[in-house]
Amino acid sequence: MIKQYQVGFALYNPTDKKMIFQKDADKYFTPASNTKLYTFFASLKMLPDLMPALKYIERNDSLIFWGTGDPAFLQFAVKDKSAYHFLLSSNKKLFFSPGRYSGNFFGDGWSWDDYDYYYQPEITEMPIMDNMVTSTYAGPNQINIEPKVFAPCFKVDSTKNTGNFQVTRDFLTNNFHYPAVAVKPGYNQQNPYKTSAQVTVEVLSDTLHKPVGLIDFKIPSDAKILQGAKRDSVLKHMMLPSDNFIAEHLLLVCSNQIGDTLSTTKAIDYITKNYLSFLPDKVKWADGSGLSRQNLFTPAIMYTSSILSIGW
Repeated sequence: MIKQYQVGFALYNPTDKKMIFQKDADKYFTPASNTKLYTFFASLKMLPDLMPALKYIERNDSLIFWGTGDPAFLQFAVKDKSAYHFLLSSNKKLFFSPGRYSGNFFGDGWSWDDYDYYYQPEITEMPIMDNMVTSTYAGPNQINIEPKVFAPCFKVDSTKNTGNFQVTRDFLTNNFHYPAVAVKPGYNQQNPYKTSAQVTVEVLSDTLHKPVGLIDFKIPSDAKILQGAKRDSVLKHMMLPSDNFIAEHLLLVCSNQIGDTLSTTKAIDYITKNYLSFLPDKVKWADGSGLSRQNLFTPAIMYTSSILSIGW
């Protein structure tokens, strides 16, 4: 069967420490979501038991905060409210300072045609609610939209009056469209929203029901860290459904642990140099989730990671 396909295979006995069978074990293949095993490993090595939800300082009548890339903020499965309650309970003026994330809204090697699918939300330093808009059935001709700040962005497309009810978004804007057909009970859809610093503060303001401003302020050395969700809970919700959003942002949180710049490339370089130098082949690792076509691993790398997993 193997001869019919372009595959690599390695079967290793960890007890006897012997290779039983291998075929093209030193050739590179696209690992897809197996990439998350390395994001999982990196998170265990670099992240504390409680996720760093925010960095912040209090200056006079203001509370200034920076994102850490933490994906848990009101994420639909983790549902962490640490940052939410912290910001809500503050009696100071709130200011978000953007600029820590150095990458693009999509990872290197991602398919831009998938921008409107739930499995490819954008990457940001301050992710909120999976960086997605959720629309659900609220009546025969009505949908509920969360976060509610996006409700005015939804418009009916009267030229489409057949087929199923489905929301679509324009590529570079938060203009959402849906057909002039009845929405059915049980309807539930998630669309990534177009991110920006301004959108971040608008979503925060809407969620907190209090104003949040933008400020350009460099992180001082005395900035404090707000502890958030349990790391292992976040990892669980990444691995079980193979959540791309969580995986991508976990690498940003790893980057947060080693400097002020949030960078997927910086995190991968650090992890590869400090924790993966023992691998039999050089890992070609581009993102946290496996969405990138630039990820290339060999079967020898994968079975070595399986052996390593025993010690995780």
